[in-house]
Amino acid sequence: RGYPDLVSTGPSLDQVLAQKLAGQTALPSLQLGVQVTDGRDTTACLSWSGAAVPLPPENNPYLVYGRLFGLGGAQGAQDMKRMLARKRSVLDSVLEQERALSARLGTADRAVLKNYLDSLRDLETRLIALEASQRMCAAPDVPVDPSVEGTEPVWLQPDNVPQVIDLMRRLVVSAFSCDVTRIVTLNLCSAGGAYRNHRWVPGINHGSDWHGHSHGVEIGDKASLTAIDKYYYGELAKLVSDFKGVTMPDGTSLLKHSLIMTNNEYGSNGPVDYLPADGNGVRQNYTHYAKLMPYVLLGQAGGALTTGRNLVYDFVGSPVYADGVHHTQLLVSMMNMMGVPDQTFGDPANMQGPLPGLAA
Repeated sequence: RGYPDLVSTGPSLDQVLAQKLAGQTALPSLQLGVQVTDGRDTTACLSWSGAAVPLPPENNPYLVYGRLFGLGGAQGAQDMKRMLARKRSVLDSVLEQERALSARLGTADRAVLKNYLDSLRDLETRLIALEASQRMCAAPDVPVDPSVEGTEPVWLQPDNVPQVIDLMRRLVVSAFSCDVTRIVTLNLCSAGGAYRNHRWVPGINHGSDWHGHSHGVEIGDKASLTAIDKYYYGELAKLVSDFKGVTMPDGTSLLKHSLIMTNNEYGSNGPVDYLPADGNGVRQNYTHYAKLMPYVLLGQAGGALTTGRNLVYDFVGSPVYADGVHHTQLLVSMMNMMGVPDQTFGDPANMQGPLPGLAA
């Protein structure tokens, strides 16, 4: 829903996936942010559980750490190891008795026993996978929150933004490595709000925020906007590198089993490239250009996505008044890659079905 009613009219993609995958992990999803204060339940909110029901991002990495690992800690890890050892011991004993028992049974009874043992072997397979995930899973080294009561929390202080981004990135990697959750949204600094001057980004005009820079591109501030975008995409590259560095039980990387999506609302520099000049020969500056928007998908979603491609879904009709391919088709494709076969998402009036040529 558009301005001024800046709320969702239904659940966001991450929450649809969380509902479809419910019960497979301890936490259905995580909503994370860095310096997301203004508009946490409107413009800066990525996750919605339903129409006008926001799930605001959590800015405090120490609180996130507690949700993920604090309840268990070292004692919880030891309890898990003991539980796995007990289950493995019982399973080994049952399978040993099966070999002696099977020889004394008739055909029908052996069939019943086989079905029972097949379920036990399935349990054994899942136990092995769980043991492997426990071996590779380690909580990140996150210090105790050093904030002092009565002052601004350290995780909201602008000078600490790079360190907080680093903490959030490591928490995301650990959450996926430990299979605590499989769905995360991460909003870095809510670029369009709070009038942040991005003083942690070197070499830019700190007199304006990202939003202001985006509206000033055609009057000479393209360098600042580019530097800010480059900074955040550099942080994304670190996340991708961390995912690539985690080895899963099957020997492949966490990145291969993941699907990461990011985009930029500054669609194809649309007003400069496509819209005509006004009567004075000045380019029209409509920089919130929601056509030909760039989206980036990273990871292979377990083999469902072939990477290393640049796919262009062009306008249909005149560039000024054209309809492009609706992004709901991308979201449907992402659902399918995540193992959810639904063919629709969101408003049925929008284009539905998967995006042609995207999935492997």
